Amino acid sequence: MRTRLTSVATWMGVDARSPLSSWMKWGSPALTHLLEGVVLVASVASFCWAWGSAPLNLRERVFPKNLAEVERGWLYRSGQIGPNLIERTLRDLHIDLIVNLTGDSVPLSDAQVAERRAVEKLGIEVHRFPMKGDGVGTIEQYAAAIGVIAGAARAGKNVLVHCAAGDRRSGGVVAMYELLVRGVTPADARQELERFSTERGVETPVVRFLEEHLEEIAQRLVETGVIARLPDPIPRLPSP
Repeated sequence: MRTRLTSVATWMGVDARSPLSSWMKWGSPALTHLLEGVVLVASVASFCWAWGSAPLNLRERVFPKNLAEVERGWLYRSGQIGPNLIERTLRDLHIDLIVNLTGDSVPLSDAQVAERRAVEKLGIEVHRFPMKGDGVGTIEQYAAAIGVIAGAARAGKNVLVHCAAGDRRSGGVVAMYELLVRGVTPADARQELERFSTERGVETPVVRFLEEHLEEIAQRLVETGVIARLPDPIPRLPSP
């Protein structure tokens, strides 16, 4: 009766009399270790892909997307938080008000639907200022969003500022709030702007927009009573 330990070498066209043939027999320690290594590498590669890549994005099913604390205990920024995490996250952070910088997708995504349900259930106030994905908005949008955050701070409310990725739109609004209202340094504001950016130190559209219109945004904040006066001198985001 022929042995069940059939040689892989025959299948691969390797001479059955060669040393390689003996090494590659099913059940041999060397081949077992080789196959275990291949399976391990393939498993790790598959997990890494599934962890951070669409459509699975396992990371976003475990952790709220790009969630970070900006001001201790009350001001947070994030991306669009997943349907399975949104209500718990809003509840855990005691969020009273959301500044939403996204537009509606057509149809609404599962995450958007879940957020609306959670907001209604928890009685959270929502202000929307839909901006482009590159972070470029209008002077009015930036000033109004900053004004809402400043008003919430005075009222002792917890705030979540979010867009889709949690990068340019959220970063731009939060950085300008920190710079013009809180008075942080321009270097710190730029660091906050680029907290989740893959293009740190690059003159991206949002950086160029803010550099060009920072004084106008500040002037609008003065006109609406958010800040008492224009900063002197007008701060500038540092060059890369």
